[in-house]
This record gives sequence, C-alpha cells and structure tokens, in this order.
Amino acid sequence: MNTGNPIARAALNAAGYLVGLRRAPPIPGSFRNILVVRQHDQLGDMMCIIPTLRSLHDRYPGSVITLVASPVNHEIMLEHPFLDRVILFDKRAILRSAGGFLKFIRQLRSVRYDLAIVPATVSVSLTSGIIARLSGAPFRIGPGRLEFRDNPSKFLFTHPVDLDWSGTPGKHQSLRNADILAPLKLAPSEPAYVLGLTPGEDAHAVALLATLRRDHRLVFGIHPGAAKQGNRWPAERFAEIARRLHDEFHNGLIVTIGPKDAEILGRLAPLLDVPHVFVRNEPIRNVAAVINRLDFFISNDTGPLHIAGALSPPVLGLFGPTDPKQWAPPGKKNRYIASSDGKIGSIGTDEVLAVSRVILSRQAR
Repeated sequence: MNTGNPIARAALNAAGYLVGLRRAPPIPGSFRNILVVRQHDQLGDMMCIIPTLRSLHDRYPGSVITLVASPVNHEIMLEHPFLDRVILFDKRAILRSAGGFLKFIRQLRSVRYDLAIVPATVSVSLTSGIIARLSGAPFRIGPGRLEFRDNPSKFLFTHPVDLDWSGTPGKHQSLRNADILAPLKLAPSEPAYVLGLTPGEDAHAVALLATLRRDHRLVFGIHPGAAKQGNRWPAERFAEIARRLHDEFHNGLIVTIGPKDAEILGRLAPLLDVPHVFVRNEPIRNVAAVINRLDFFISNDTGPLHIAGALSPPVLGLFGPTDPKQWAPPGKKNRYIASSDGKIGSIGTDEVLAVSRVILSRQAR
C-alpha cells in the first residue's frame, strides 16, 4: 500500500496501535451474509480466490456470499456456483462523482453483512479495507501484516491476520489467499478452480466451433498474447506448434485474441496454414465457454490461462519471469513449462511440442 502523505501515514500507524490494544471479539459459528472484497485488476488473482470461496460455501452452506469485484473480473465471476451476488466496484466511475460513490454504498449496504473478508497475497489494498469497513459487518478479517510489511490500515479489521510465506516460497497463490481464513479455522480442501457457464453461453460456443468439429475429431486452442511483454512466447513459435501438431493429429485450431493483441495477431495470422478460427472481440464469458469445449489449450501466463484452468480441457501454461509454482493453474490435468532463465523466449518449440503431443495423444483415445 502506498501512503505517501506523512501525516496520513502517522494517523494510520496510530490507529493501528490503538486497535492492537483492543481484544478481538470471538468469531461466531455461523453467518447469514458474508462479503468477500477482491477488487484487484488481474484475472489470475481472482481465480486464485476460488478455493477460498469454496471453503466458505462448504463451511457455511446457509450463508449468502457476496463478492466485490473490479470491472476486469466482475463479468467472469457472474453465475459462479460459490457466489450468490457479485457487486461491481468501478473505482474510476465511483470516484468521479459523489452520486456514484453514494450509489455504490447503497448497493453495498442493501444487505446486512455479518462477516467481511479481504484476501491479500501480493499487496495490501487500503480501498478493499475501507469497503469492508463501510459494509457495516461487525466481523472483518484482513491482512494485519503481509510478509515483512506491516499493514498501516489493519485497524479496519476486527481480526487482522499476519501473512508470511518466507518459509514456503513455492506455496501456490490459491493456498496463500486461503490463509486469510485462519480466524475461521478454515483451509481449502484442494487448490482447484471452477467457473459457472450458462446454457446460452455453451450453445454459443458449440455454434462457433461447429465447422471445426464437423471436420476434425480434435480441436485445440492457443492464446499467443499477454498484457506483459515478458510473458509473450514468440508468435512464430505458436504458428510452428500449430502446423506440426496438425501434421500429426489433423486437428482444428482455435486462436483466442485479447483486446490488446492486435500486434500479435498481425504477426501470427499470415503464418497459420492450418484450419483455424479466431475468437476475437467476444465477451470474456463467451471466450471461456469456447475454451471449455476444446480438447487442449496452450497459453502464455495471462488471463485466459487462469480461466482455462477452471474449465474442462487440459491446459499447458508457458512461464517466463513468473513463478509457476505459485501461479500455474492447479489440477492434475494441467501442465506448465517454465523457462530456465526467466525469459520466456528460452522455452524451445520442441519442448512445447513434446508435452502437447502427449496430451493430445491421450485426448485422441
């Protein structure tokens, strides 16, 4: 958390000290309404709280669970089996006018929450803590300390939790998120993702894939883009993988293209000489429905990879600077390849081909 104003920083520290003198009230055994605040802007971070949502859903089956999510993550979490309600928190729109802020507060407080939870692993969000406090929930769980950094806004929580993974650097992010549940004595049964898709979304995917499915027994997908330059495996190598796998399996190909992937598309499209369909300018839930209907999916370390990890097909993630032990989609069906030097370009085509061949061979049985 960045608190540049020294007066504000001193006030936060003083408030945190006073709260430290206050004894936390005992946690009750049940809750009617639970609020989870996760309004960061990364799809991967959102997927990593799904095991936490599962734990809450399973432990408190009679509770109504609400999630606060940013515009990037709001849509993909709709229809989720572990959630009853998703509130959009568009920070720019809300702060643009007093009316926008009051509208959000009215929506937030239209339910009387018993418990508010703010997961954190990479950074502490003052905004999330304030939302939890504004919810009116009498019990509020959030980060008191994040590894070596004290949280100056921990006074916003009745039960601040000290989070430290220095002794377990390879601990998966989904398990790190679940550590916030320590005051509830809960832990995820397994680090697995799941999403909810509607029949209409599935029907749209079936229609989009109809031509490829008619002519090919297997259809796999690739996602060659990524918001971060360092996470992009060369587009030319994706094209080579597509060609060589088609030579062997005679498969159809789906290419998912993100809104910022125009340059990647321009380099890739002229090189594709196999039957393919581009999935572009589609809502993220439609993209998820298409991926769910594939036999296999290869992706850079970016949003669609993490979404695919919550869906049916086996997934192969390509990792450069990011630690896959922390971030790769969990599950026995999923695989990853990590570069040896932190540079994604160091991953060889033959290495990706070898793993892909094994997975497609199994899918062809």
